[in-house]
Amino acid sequence: MTKKANYDKIAKDSLKKLEESGRELNEMQEELAGLKKTLVDAKKSLKGYKQRMNSTYQRLQEAQAETYSTREEVGRKLGGIDEENSRLRNMVREYKGPFAFLFIILGIFFLQLNITGNAISNLSTNTTFGVGGILLILGLIAGFSFFNPKKKLK
Repeated sequence: MTKKANYDKIAKDSLKKLEESGRELNEMQEELAGLKKTLVDAKKSLKGYKQRMNSTYQRLQEAQAETYSTREEVGRKLGGIDEENSRLRNMVREYKGPFAFLFIILGIFFLQLNITGNAISNLSTNTTFGVGGILLILGLIAGFSFFNPKKKLK
């Protein structure tokens, strides 16, 4: 082979390699363009996701604040109910003894026919016995609960 043929062969080989490299470069550029488009789409998607997450986080914070305020309101109402219950318990403890005494006295009074027979607008004997019996029983129950320290109101 001559030098010229050698140079022609080297030139042809180089040209083929150059054309092949050009095709590969075009394919890489197309692939790069596709990747860029995918990256842009991913960024848009992530931006939307970030906005949704921020919105969800804000709603969670609002719900948490509302829960705290509701819990405080319920606590205030329960505190008021506890105070009212305590006040009523103290009132029952305070007046249980006098009511027991009053019911026993009234029960005995209504059980005596001589005193109540004609004095209370002509009530029948059965009526005065019934009223007297009920009042006497209520008085005894109230008296036992007043003088029994084991039974306490909770």
